[in-house]
This record gives sequence, structure tokens and C-alpha cells, in this order.
Amino acid sequence: MKLKVFNKKIVLILLSTVCLLFACFGLVTLNQAKADVSIYYDDVYVRDSYMVNDEFEIPQAMIKEGINYYDATGILTFPSGKVVIGKTVLNEAGSYTLEYRTLVGDKLLVCNTSFNVYETLYSVSGFRSSAQYGVSELAPNKNGIVVSLASGDKLVFNKTINLNKVDKFNKLLSFFVVPEERDNLDVAKVHVTFTDVYDPNNYVTVTAKRYESNSQSVNEETQIYVVAGAKTQMPVGIKRATSGTYYDGRYYQVNTSESNSKYGTPFKMSLKGEPYSPYGVDEFSVSWDYGNKIVYGCDTTNVGHKIIADLDAPELFEDLWSGFTTGEVIMTVHASNYTSSKFNFVITEFYDECVDDNVYVDGDKPVINVDFGEYEKENLPNAILGKPYNIFPATAIDARDGEVPVKTNVYYNYGSTGRINVGISDGKFIPEKNRKYTIVYTATDNLGNVAKEILNVDVLDASYPLSFDFEQDYADTGLAGQKIKTATPIVNSLLSQYKTEVTVSFNGSKCEVVDGYFVPMTAGTYNVSYKIQSYVESAQKSYSVTVSANDQPIFLREPILPRYFIKGANYKIDVPEAVHFSNGNATDADVKVYYKNDNENVEKTVDTKMFNIGATEKVTLIYKVENKGKTQENVYQVPVVQTGYVEGYRLFDTYFATSNATASLEDLGVGFTTNSNDNKIEFINRLEISEISLAVTLNENAVGFGKLDLFFTNVKNNDSTIKVTLKNVNGKTEFSVNDGRSYAVDYSWGDANNSSASVTVDFKKATASFGTRTVTFETDCYGNKYSSNEKYGVDIDMVMCDVSGECGFEINSIGTQTFQNQGFKDVIAPIIITETKKGSFKKGSIITLTPATVSDVLDPYVTYSMYVKTPNDKYAVSTDNVTLKPGASADRSYDIKLTLDGSYMVYYVAVDGSGVEAEFSYAINVIDMTPPNLSVNTDTVYAKVGDSISIKGYSASDETSSATVLITLTDTFAAVKEISSGSKITLDKAGTYTVTYYAYDKENNYTMLSYDIVVEDK
Repeated sequence: MKLKVFNKKIVLILLSTVCLLFACFGLVTLNQAKADVSIYYDDVYVRDSYMVNDEFEIPQAMIKEGINYYDATGILTFPSGKVVIGKTVLNEAGSYTLEYRTLVGDKLLVCNTSFNVYETLYSVSGFRSSAQYGVSELAPNKNGIVVSLASGDKLVFNKTINLNKVDKFNKLLSFFVVPEERDNLDVAKVHVTFTDVYDPNNYVTVTAKRYESNSQSVNEETQIYVVAGAKTQMPVGIKRATSGTYYDGRYYQVNTSESNSKYGTPFKMSLKGEPYSPYGVDEFSVSWDYGNKIVYGCDTTNVGHKIIADLDAPELFEDLWSGFTTGEVIMTVHASNYTSSKFNFVITEFYDECVDDNVYVDGDKPVINVDFGEYEKENLPNAILGKPYNIFPATAIDARDGEVPVKTNVYYNYGSTGRINVGISDGKFIPEKNRKYTIVYTATDNLGNVAKEILNVDVLDASYPLSFDFEQDYADTGLAGQKIKTATPIVNSLLSQYKTEVTVSFNGSKCEVVDGYFVPMTAGTYNVSYKIQSYVESAQKSYSVTVSANDQPIFLREPILPRYFIKGANYKIDVPEAVHFSNGNATDADVKVYYKNDNENVEKTVDTKMFNIGATEKVTLIYKVENKGKTQENVYQVPVVQTGYVEGYRLFDTYFATSNATASLEDLGVGFTTNSNDNKIEFINRLEISEISLAVTLNENAVGFGKLDLFFTNVKNNDSTIKVTLKNVNGKTEFSVNDGRSYAVDYSWGDANNSSASVTVDFKKATASFGTRTVTFETDCYGNKYSSNEKYGVDIDMVMCDVSGECGFEINSIGTQTFQNQGFKDVIAPIIITETKKGSFKKGSIITLTPATVSDVLDPYVTYSMYVKTPNDKYAVSTDNVTLKPGASADRSYDIKLTLDGSYMVYYVAVDGSGVEAEFSYAINVIDMTPPNLSVNTDTVYAKVGDSISIKGYSASDETSSATVLITLTDTFAAVKEISSGSKITLDKAGTYTVTYYAYDKENNYTMLSYDIVVEDK
């Protein structure tokens, strides 16, 4: 992908130049002189360097050959390849070539020279503005870049800033203001913008502004408020505080309240010029911590750098900023809200440059990026003698010039004076000698800065090509539905790096291969194909497998079972699908589920819709499927926990299974203690919910361990686990997700007076938070890409790490369920989750009501149902003829047709094992969105001045209500007045008039038609 750049190269070859050269030299064959020649200037010499936008006229010159002088024509080539003759403006930075030519007989004499054109370190965009090094008359004791900036102009720093090479202590810009009239504003806002070198649409702006109030205090006179934000963000600035979010050893007030957006971060500097101190005493500076995407500011109060905004903090911005392309930016300054003709200020620091020299010499080389694909630079594949070797593709990017060409050469004997340049064809070279070859990539920017990337490739002398055979460990026959092992290849290759691709196909469809096996789901002949591919050669081979019909039934997946059963509770048991292959194709088979309690020997049938747990220690579940006397049986054991699950009372501490830890009921929650690093705490009840919140208290017991790892595993989403870590850092708490960036939060670690703070994971939004901090995650804790698929079945685990002695913490609540020692009664209603239909719908449309999911922290089984009431207070009927009355199943979807105007009410009702009921409802609004029908003859009417003209009639109707019609006449002056159909009007001025009909119903849907009346002079 090509990156967007500021400096787009346009290669221009002037037609006049080409014509001139052909006119000079005709169509003869020329012999270029090889003798020593030199340029002899008449009286003007070419300098070694110029500045951008300098005027340049090619000097008259002669070419000297021996003792003879010959008049020559000068041709100037720009860095972009543009060619000019005569006078020009040097508007490109880079290396220019000046070539003189003359024809002597059939001999062409050519002589070259070159010079560089440099950019200014800074420049202004308009002719009304100025910027030069010196001192302001109002601040004679402070040198700097004195800037006078007109409205609409900006100051541009042409040197690229690499934010990866700076920290918050590197002042990228420091300035103070010197308004034209002391104590009067030049401007009310100053903007410092950092723009991505490779994408001009990606920028961050820091704004220093004055806040005006009705009563100005001395403090408001001498300070500014600063905000920052990327292009898509509403700029904000955070303030230091005595409590709040913890950054860099200090507290900040972090939220999106009015004070963050209306004010910002306060700094001591006046935009009016300090009325109580000399000009130049107070300065403001901007800096970055780019790695953490934080913008800082600094003033002269000697209290250190203050955060202005964290650009990827969800607490501040809805749209989180992902950073610049490479971290390389161009900085500009402009102002707004002018109250005088110019904004006057002085810059005392810029990046790492001396501001007394306005010459920017770009000494940075381009960056060459070689695409090694699946290989590594340190372990390149070898070449084989006589076989083509693919040269890895490369691109080069220069911060100033954008993408620059890459020249590629291949050599052997590269390090010696006898190196040989090897030919390249179609991106490949063929090694013909058994020695090391060297690939050299070269990229040069416009100023002649050269970058090289050198790769060495060893060459092997191959006496045989790559080949492979199969070990005799595979099957060429098998049964449908059964695992069939694929072959293990025995590879003969000089190269140790190669990859194996195995494809199993049947009738054009591919069959998945997992761990060397595939499972055919249809009888027939399967083709198993192997491709062994090294970097320089490949080999292929295949064999066939005959698959026969199979009476043996199989399960298509494992059942999803809880980690623990709760004694006395009800469960809905998951039953996986099963098939057999008696006729060669997968055919559904009936699954039966049995159970045994504890150590019983007798199998009993499971009620899969509502299974009550009567065991004390364990439940054995037996899944069976039979077909023609053949049986497949899978057995699972689930431990049972006794929680006091009777009559609505629950022993809260028993809901946590512990290993090397102890759970006990405390006044405000469940406490956990341990003295071992090998501890684990499991919440026994799986939660069917998209968002989970745990209230955690890190009291005085927490000082005995260093961090708390919380694991939230979505077992219905490919066992995706999100890890939230709370860590003790010098008595403060830091928060991270999936071992990523650590965020300091306003929560002491181990304080006896600590209240609880919530850890929340939202699987649907892919966010995790602690306190005021919210972090978005894209992967799980194992590095796998995370995607929410709306299937929620979440297990919670907790581990205390870095244990130094007896220690512990508390869980005060999960979701809305508190664990306080107050009677142990379950009074918390279940949670109902479903997709609501928002907005208004057109009558007659069909909508889908999605299934609901219910969850209860203490109850694994919740009964739930739904019903729908129509606008006429009847029960809705789905398109598949199900009457949606109380008790209708809520675990399936329904399509309903909206045939009536008004509100359809959708109700979901859930009841947990303690009889606590929850209801969730929403309205579906049906409105008339169809405009009335309107019929009018829209043919143009022609008349003379003074004629009596009849207004045409119309017909109008509406499906659900009456249609009202408004008729207007628009005259030649665009004046509009209301008229009525059938009336007569007399028009006394020539021109075109328009009659317009508006038909609208009670919902203000309307239809418009019009015709023109053209009136001519008599």
C-alpha cells in the first residue's frame, strides 16, 4: 500500500526542451566525447546551495575541451525530474543537476555540475505575515523567532519531527506572546497542529485559549486554558486535582464534563501580555509522550509538565486515536478569533534546532522496508545453484519526499574490488557459482541522502531436486464420520526451510484437516494432496482415500456443561447434535441423556429441559446415541457444590470454589485469604451475560500480595479469555488488560479504609474498566483476535500473585448481586438480555424479534417467556402462526407483520429459583410513512399580460387519513402567496410563474407537484 504524502512527485518533461534538443542535434547519430571537458562560465558562477523559492537563471557558459572553447546550452533538471531552460524558481528541495551540451561536428560534448536547494527551517504561508530571528521591541532581552501572523496564515516548521525520539521533557515548541497593544488581545486562540507526514488527514491540534467570563480575576488575566484532540475528537484538557485519575505520580480530573471541554488544562501565560510582569517572562511549551499518546504542556511555574489530554483514553474520547503512521509529523501554528490585524509572538525553542538559523538541511536517509514474508532477516532461505531465487520486494519512504524509488542489485564477491554485478530478470536472479551472493537495496532522496539495505544469501550446490515420499502410517480407506489419518511426508531437500500444505477434497469441496486427521461426512472417494514448498522449488504428490458408509453414530460436538452443579438447583442440559452414515450421508440421530448421582450404579433419564441436582458430590452424565445396534457413548463428570440452595436462601461464600485459599463471609462481602502463590478462586455459577461487573475491595490484607489476576472466559465464544490485572505499584493501583499497557488509577492498594471499586468486562463492546479507566481490547489474553459473536457463557477465575505472606481481598458484589452478610436471602432479579427494535417502522413492514438470554448470579436456571400486545390490545401473531401471548417461548426468534398504526409492546418475563421476577419491555412504534396520492396536470400554461387565468384542479387521497392540499403561486420576484384551485388570476407582468400543490396527511408526509405559467407581453 502506498502512503499518502505531502510532496507528490510529478515528472514533467517540457515539450519545448525536447524540441530544442532535437532541433540542435537533428536525427544524426552522435558520439559523446570521452575526453576531459569542463564548464567555463562567462561572469556568473553557480553556488553550491540555494534556498527554496530562490530565483535561478542558467548562466551562459562554454565547454572547454583541451585549448578550445565551445558555446553550450544549459539544461536544469529538478529533483522531481522536471527539466527547464532559462530562468526559473527553485521550488523543490533537493539536488539539482545542471548539464551543458554542445555539438562539435558529430561529437557531443557534455559537462555536468550539481547543487542543492534547501528548505527554510520555518516559513509563513501568506505575504502579509512574517517570521525572522531576532528580538521583539516589546521583549528586548529574549531572542527567538519573532512572528507576526495575519488571520488565515500559518507558521510552518519544515523539519520533520519524529515523536518516537522525544519524551515529555523535550519541548517541541516554546513561545510567549507580545500583542501589538499591551494588555489587549491579538487573538483569543492559538493552535499548534501536528500533522502526519504520510497522511495529511491525520492530525492532532493543541489549542491554547483564553476563557472569557463576566468578571475577570487576576488569575484569569494571566493564564490560558489548553485543550487537545485529534481530527475526529472533541478537544479536551484535564486538570490536576487532589483525587481522580492517577497519571505520572499526580491526580487529574478526568471526565467529559463541562469543565474539561469548556475550559481545559490551566497554564500560567497570558494572551494579552502579562500586565504584572515584563514581556517574555511567562512561556508555554508543548511536548509529547507519543508511546502512550499523551500530549503535555509546561509553563514557567516550575511545577513540571502537566498532561493536557490522553488521546486514547475512553474516559475522555468516544473515538480513540490510534496514532500517526510512523510517528513522523510536521508542526504548524495558526491562530483564530483575531481582535487585531496580526498575532504577534516569539518562539524561543523548536524541537532540537537552533532557532537562529533558518536553514533546514535534511540529513535523514530514507527508510528501506524489505518484505520478508514468512521469513526473517536473520534467517534467510538459502539459494540453490542454477535455480531462480526470488528477490524480496522492497519499498522506501522518506519523511520529506514520501515514497522514493528503490534500486536493487545482486553481486557476488561484493566485498572485494572484483565484485560482479549479477543480472536480474522478472524479480529473480540465478546463482551460477557456489558462493555467497549479496542483494543490495539502495534508495536516495531528493537531497542525495542514500540508504542501503544489504542481504547475504548462501548458495548450495544441489545434486538432486526437492522430493518427498510418504511414511506408511496413513489410511487409504475409512468410514464416514470417523477420523482418518493423513500421511506423514518424508522430505528430501537441501533446504531446511520449507512448508507443507495438505488439502483433502471431495467433489470440489474441501475437508478440514486438524492435527493430521480429517473426518469425512459423506461416503465416496477423497483426494489427499500434498505440496511441499521451499523458497526456490516445490514438489507435489497426492493419493486417494475410499470412504464407505457407516452405521456407527457420532456426536458433532461436545456438550457445553458448567464447571460445577449447585445442589438443589435446576439446569437446562445442553444436548449436542448427533448423526449416522448408514446411507453414506450424514443423517440426524436421536440423543439420549442419562445421569448417576454420586456413586450410584443405576442410570436414570435426564429431563433435558429442567434437570434438578440431587447429588451431593458429583453428577455423572452419559450421552448416548444408537443406530442399528451400534452405540456411541460419551461420559462426563461434574462436581456438585452445596450452597444452601433452599427456600431462596444462599450461603454466598460457598459460591466460590477455592484452591489453596479460604473463602469466608464478611460484613460487606466474601473475603479470600491465602499464603500460597499456587492459589485459585472460581465462581461456580456460569453467567449468561454480555457485561460482568465485580466490586473488589483491596483492604489492608492486600499488602501481602503484589497483583490480582481476574480471568473472564467466554466458553461460548471459542473459550476466549479476557485477563484483567490489578497491580500494586508503590501503594497505588495500576490496571491492565491482557497484560497490555498499565494505567494508574485513583485507588490505594491495601488501605484499611478502602471502599469497593468495580472491575467491568463488556464482551459485546470489547471493553474492560476499573474505576474511571476503560480500555478497549482487540485480542484475548492469549493473543487471539477477539470477536464478539453474541454468545455469552462466562466463567470467572481469580488468582492472587506475588504472595509474600498471609494476605487477601474481598468481592463485594457481582453485577447487582451483593454478598453482604445480611440474611443471605436472594432478592436480586435476573437480567434479561435481548436486542430491542429502535426507531419507527412503516406500517406493513415485517420485523424480527430476536431470542432473549437471561442470567442470574446465584441461579443457574431461570424460567423466562415473552408476549406481544398490538395497538388494539390483542396478542400479536407471528408469520408462522404462533400467538405471542404470556408464556410464549423467548429462546427463539419471531417475525411479525406490523399491520396497525400505533405501538406494539414487547414483554419479556423471567423468574429465578427464588421466585424473584424480572420484566423487560419496549415499544415498537408504527407510523404512517406513506405520502398522499396527488394528481395534477403539470403541462405549462401560456398567457399574455392581463389575461385571466384559471388555476388547475387536482385530486388527492391518503391510505390512512384525509389529505390536505395547499396551493401556492411563486411570482417572478420569488414572492409566494396562497391561492385556491378553480380561482382566476390576472398577471400584469411578463415572466414565468410557478403554481405548486402540496398534499400532506396528519403525519406530515407530503407529495408535491407543480406547473409553470409563462406570461408574455401583448
